[in-house]
Amino acid sequence: MINTKPNLVLDSNCWLDLLVFYDPAVNLLRHAIESKAVIALVCEPMRQEMCQVLSRPRICRDRDADAVMIDFDRLGTMRSIPATQRLQLACADQDDQIFLDLAIEQKASYLVSKDRQLLRLAKKSLQRFQLAILRQDSLAFQQCCRQWSLIGSSIGLGQAENFLGNKA
Repeated sequence: MINTKPNLVLDSNCWLDLLVFYDPAVNLLRHAIESKAVIALVCEPMRQEMCQVLSRPRICRDRDADAVMIDFDRLGTMRSIPATQRLQLACADQDDQIFLDLAIEQKASYLVSKDRQLLRLAKKSLQRFQLAILRQDSLAFQQCCRQWSLIGSSIGLGQAENFLGNKA
């Protein structure tokens, strides 16, 4: 069976908004990920960065860092460390290259970021790799999230009907 669910890569700020700050701009995205309507791709360097960021006292004041990482591991789909794509498309901020590399190697549909250095590559990444780099609060991304959330709700309904034995 061919996987038709959109793959996406979230940068660390987006993960923080999802798991620590509960930014309303990512509520629908969270629902879409939790309902398995989309696949949020991660790799070990991204996980390590999250651990490092969560160790900063100002970041994780109201949440336990271990609980955040449990959610990260539950919601993210781990992939191997990608080969660098820097020769094909380079991010000015070397720390953000990993997000771009993973998205390109895994042929993700979306890279979600607030980072200016990544957002500057949106046109090139779309032309070269069919990778849309979008801000999480952009209208285009919010429309995608609404659509995925509806799909996720229907997936959840279908699973509930199957569980109850009410197959159509």
